[in-house]
Parts: sequence; C-alpha cells; structure tokens
Amino acid sequence: MSRVKNNWQIKLISISLSIVGISSALIFSEFIVRKVRPQKLIRAYVKYDAELGDIIRPNFKYLDVHAMPDYSFHVRTNSVGMRMVEEVDTSDYKKKIIVLGDSFTLGWGVDIEDSFFNIMRSRIENIFNQVQLLNAGHGGNSTGHVLKNLKRHSKVILISGMIYFMNNNDLLDNIYTNINYRVVTYREFEDGSIKLEDVPAFSPIKRFLLTNTPYGWLNQHSHFFILTKKMVKLVIGKHDPVSIKRDDVMSAFDRNQLQTMYAVSWAHLRRLINYCKDRDLPLLIVWIPHMSEMLKYYGRETRLSSIFNSFKEGIISDQNMLSEEVKFFDPTDRMALLIPDKQVASLYYNDGHYNKKGNRLYANAVTENISEFIKHLLASNQ
Repeated sequence: MSRVKNNWQIKLISISLSIVGISSALIFSEFIVRKVRPQKLIRAYVKYDAELGDIIRPNFKYLDVHAMPDYSFHVRTNSVGMRMVEEVDTSDYKKKIIVLGDSFTLGWGVDIEDSFFNIMRSRIENIFNQVQLLNAGHGGNSTGHVLKNLKRHSKVILISGMIYFMNNNDLLDNIYTNINYRVVTYREFEDGSIKLEDVPAFSPIKRFLLTNTPYGWLNQHSHFFILTKKMVKLVIGKHDPVSIKRDDVMSAFDRNQLQTMYAVSWAHLRRLINYCKDRDLPLLIVWIPHMSEMLKYYGRETRLSSIFNSFKEGIISDQNMLSEEVKFFDPTDRMALLIPDKQVASLYYNDGHYNKKGNRLYANAVTENISEFIKHLLASNQ
C-alpha cells in the first residue's frame, strides 16, 4: 500500500514540476516577445459579444496606445459601458437621448473632455437641464451595429430620443461581408430591393472560443499568443487580409457597385427609422463628412465627394425616410466655412480620425441643429 502511495506522490510531484516548468517557459516567452517584438493586441476595454462582435466593458479605465506614435488617449466607461464620466440618470425628470455611431462618436484619439460628444453634451445640457445625452458610440460600428446597440440599451434605459452620427465610412461597412465583422447580412434582388437579416458575429467555432474560453483574454493581453497565431498562419499558408484603404475601394466602384452600396445603406436607415417610429422615438441622423466633401468648397472636387453627395441626396429625396420626427442634418458646408485657414487636413490625425481641433470644429458645426432637435423633442413630449 505504501508503495502505491509513494508512486502517486511521485506522479503528483512530476505533474506539478511539469506545470511549473511550462508556466515558467510561457512567462519567459511572453517577457521576451514584449521586449523584442511587441504585438498589436485587441483593446482591453472591449468585450467579445456573440451578437455585436464586441461591446465596451463597463466601469473600465484604459490607456489606448494602439496608434502610437501619433497619439494615445484614455478610455473611461461608466456602469453601462458608455464612454462617459457620468452615470445614466435614472430619474423620471431627465430625458435620456442616446447618441450612437462609430469611433468618431466614441471620441477616438482624444480624451473625453476633448471629444466632440463631450463638447456638444456640455453645451446642450447647460441649455436643457432636463436632458441627458448618452454616448453609446463604439469603434467600427456600422448602421447594423447601431440598431442592435439601440435595442440592447433600450432594454435597460428609458430612452426619449436618438441621435445617430452616420460616418461616411458606414456606407462601405454596411456591405462588408467579413464574418468576423458583419452582424447583418443582405440579399439583393433583381428589382434592386434589399433584404436585411440579423446574424451573429464570427463563425460558430470562433464565437464559442471568444465567449467561453481564455482565447479572447489572450488576444487582449498576450503578445506571445498573438505572435504564435501569426506563425501558425504562416506555416499553414493562411494570411491575414491585406489592409486596403476604404477610400481606394469606394473610388474604384463601378456604377452597379455604388448602387448596391447605396441601396444597402438606405435599407439599413429605413429599418432604423421604422424601429424608432414604432416606439415613438424622435430620430436625428447627423452626417460625419469625409475630408473630400469639404475640399470641394475650395475648388478641389473629387469622385469621393460626388459619391457621398449622391447618397445624401437619396436620403433627402426619399419621402419614406424623413418626417416631422425623423431629421437628417449634413454639417459639411458649415464645417468648411468654420475652418479659418482652409487647411482641412489640419483637423485629422494620420489615420483619419479627428484630432482635438477637428473634434472642436465638428462640435461647433452641429450643436445648433442638435439643440433645435431637442427643443422640438421636448415640446412634443409636453
């Protein structure tokens, strides 16, 4: 009996030593990779989600250094995962107006106080003390993500109105079919009509790994893990897709491709509008212009600006979209006039996001119209 017991003790010691050895090797490897060849990690302030790909973690503080050396910025979220210092006011007195959009709305690249949302929020809430603006913007969100996010927040927050900051790149994002990104699929029929269908994010296997195993955590914290994945892909001949600029892709579209892109985004907007109408939620869609749209005011017309203008004209001319409770505002001309030195590029970081100057100028361009929207919303609720 003692011999059996000793054998088990030896095996247990052997297993323990193996675990310690493997753990030490992994820790050492992680240290070396961080020092010698640091990798691009997934931001730790996002949490993988089966329906949206990822959502923002609640009650989180994070220094985003992803875009170094151009810039870094602090991310701080409240208890419902919004990039705000303030908590959601639960009193009946406050009318909660949710603001949705992509990384521009989130305030990518600047600290909270310098984001256009916060500049606009401070002005609006000083005028209307019975209103609270809620920043539910999230990087990479398409129009499909926006509607799903609206539905999710509506389950826990009594929302009185919505503002969607529609970025120019949402048009391309809405037709992006990569399974790791899209949360809505579309089908185009011969008559030009579009059918949208909500789908989960990721493949079933990857969805399970990201939401039920340490795989997602390792993506956000382990440089050695990211490097190992790259090496495995290299061995099996699977490469990450080459990053192509959205501007180049859109500029190369032929007429049929453009019409599909327009039709899909218009279908997304109609679906969002119908959802808000069914729930008596006033909706304001505010355009975030591309740099080329402002350059045309200084005699530098490009194909991209024509592409965006055609899309916006389609919104304005569609009588089924806009109404007394659904508004669309394009601040492009106002922004162009507000640039004192006519140097449009001075508003942006190298990656295309607004810098502090761009955020401030955009806030100046949109605050008046948003104030009018809120004034009408409050009047209609009396």
